[in-house]
Amino acid sequence: MTEELSAVIHSISFEGPKAGEERIRFRLNGFYPPGITTREEILPEVVCDFAGAQMAADLERQIVTGGNLVQRVSVEKTETGVQVVLELARGKDFDLQQIFFRDGNLFVLVVREFAQNYEQYSYAVTKTSALAGG
Repeated sequence: MTEELSAVIHSISFEGPKAGEERIRFRLNGFYPPGITTREEILPEVVCDFAGAQMAADLERQIVTGGNLVQRVSVEKTETGVQVVLELARGKDFDLQQIFFRDGNLFVLVVREFAQNYEQYSYAVTKTSALAGG
């Protein structure tokens, strides 16, 4: 009998600010893109739910980024998997782009400030189908 594999988040890192964008990089053990939702309570947040996932023992649980858009990344184990919350800067609108690189089992969430002429939209979430190596 073979053991069923589940998602494991090995690392999470922050890149930026660079060229008007900031990136959160998730190193996984396979193709396990998260469910993405947004919420705006005290601060605007992006919530990444990795259903059925586990965390590597040495995974950082809090990352204070020093970014202009992403302020903090928080990681917690939930009953249904792992939840990663990106706390965003107040008073800005955001564009989110999801990219998964199959060769490196790398999921990247790109955060950009939304252009001024799109003020009627609070958030835009787009999926990029550029799957490198897949």
